[in-house]
Amino acid sequence: MRYTTEAWSRLVRDPLDRCEAVRYPIERIGGTIHTTFFTSGPFDVLAICELPDSASQPDISIAFASGGAVASVQAIPLLTTLEAMDAWSKSATPFTPGNPPAALAAAG
Repeated sequence: MRYTTEAWSRLVRDPLDRCEAVRYPIERIGGTIHTTFFTSGPFDVLAICELPDSASQPDISIAFASGGAVASVQAIPLLTTLEAMDAWSKSATPFTPGNPPAALAAAG
């Protein structure tokens, strides 16, 4: 997720554990936050969450953004090696790096 400028200003003035701020909205959609990391990349925070299959991208974005401090969210499904291998075995078409088979893309 990426914070708004106003959220960064508040964090600098009064550092808080922002993971706690999004815990309730994520739990409300059936998810669990396992850990969070601040990053030096295009996003400010990486949150490792476990979410039910029924949670959609809009559900996730709304849950994180509900407090007004989050400017954008990108949800990227993570698969274990076994889950990925299972998805690959279901793919009927070959694939190239960066272009996963449809079964793998659908698994997310």
